[in-house]
Amino acid sequence: MWAGKSLAFFYCICTYHKHDDMQQFPPAIQTGTKDDLFNIPDGEISPKTYQTLFRAIFFDTTEGVLREDYEEKVAYQRIDWKTSRKKDKKTPIIIGGDAIWSANYGKERPATYEGKAMELILQVADYFNFEKLDDAPPEMEKTYQKDNPFRPRKENNYTFFFDFNRVFLWGTVEPENPSFWLNVQNDI
Repeated sequence: MWAGKSLAFFYCICTYHKHDDMQQFPPAIQTGTKDDLFNIPDGEISPKTYQTLFRAIFFDTTEGVLREDYEEKVAYQRIDWKTSRKKDKKTPIIIGGDAIWSANYGKERPATYEGKAMELILQVADYFNFEKLDDAPPEMEKTYQKDNPFRPRKENNYTFFFDFNRVFLWGTVEPENPSFWLNVQNDI
């Protein structure tokens, strides 16, 4: 279903939402299978309510429009894509296939959403960050101080949801009106 298609992914760097604010992850209904599959309740991942701090947009590549009025914040970097189950630290993003799970964390994955089967779209390796341009605003991090709860990160990059965890993007299999769900696997 992905032939001739593109996936645009947007992520908020201005609002702190790591580790303790999991609003991007909806509740799930377990199926009780050995693979920790679950069904996402109908309506839970509507872009209007679920994708508030990120947004995944699926479209025909030929319909894409180059935006020349956008001021870039991320430095260009080549991303090598791989379509395999074999982990390779030199390949930060793996397209499709089976999830590569951490041994210390559950293997929960969505089976369906609104009656549509879901599959792994891509997974992002641990410690995958985007180097930001020098004049781009920093990503925020939490300070745990009441009078100053956020501060700019010192690192010259943007994290991809969690700076030391694996990120998985799941999507419905049918190409009409696809829905996307995100989960993160960590060892903390």
